[in-house]
Parts: sequence; structure tokens; C-alpha cells
Amino acid sequence: MLGPTLATGTISGLRGVSGGSPQLELRLRPQPNGFLHGEMVIKSSGYGLTPIEGFVRGNHLQFQVPYGTETYYFEGQRRSDELSGTFESTPSGERGTWTAQAN
Repeated sequence: MLGPTLATGTISGLRGVSGGSPQLELRLRPQPNGFLHGEMVIKSSGYGLTPIEGFVRGNHLQFQVPYGTETYYFEGQRRSDELSGTFESTPSGERGTWTAQAN
């Protein structure tokens, strides 16, 4: 992951979301020191835009985002232009998967 990346895709496993897998947008800004900043947009009621804080090591990324009283912890890989992985939230223990294509 070299420079700023915009990726769009879907996320599944969110509680209280009707219709399965809402659209997801990742605005990733990797830093030279390995830290990762940016924003995530989940296009579903109760979510929206939230800041990303995390890090990148090679093709592996980890980041967390706050939504209300939950903190979602994301982990994933980049393969070519595809980003995908899993998430888990606290305190609810909600879990799911996500995938996005870099534009």
C-alpha cells in the first residue's frame, strides 16, 4: 500500500442492518512510519462516516473505528487491488467480513 487509497465494497455481519451487506467506502492514507489514517463510510442507518486509526505492515492492515458505544477492530490483507478481511466489535462481540476494491 503505497499512497492514499480509495476503496469501495461491502461489509457483512453488522447487527440491525436489513438487506444483508451494506456498501462500504475506505479512504486510506498510509503514513511513512506505518501508521494508517483515513475514514470509513458504512452506507447504512446508524453508521456513516467515522475516522480510521491503525497501521500497515506490507500487505497486512489493522485498524479500528468507533460507531456509537462500539469499537470495531478490522484486520485484513491487500492482494493486488483487493482489500478484504474480518472485523470484531466490543463490547457486543459482533463479527463479520468485509471486502473492497481499490479504485
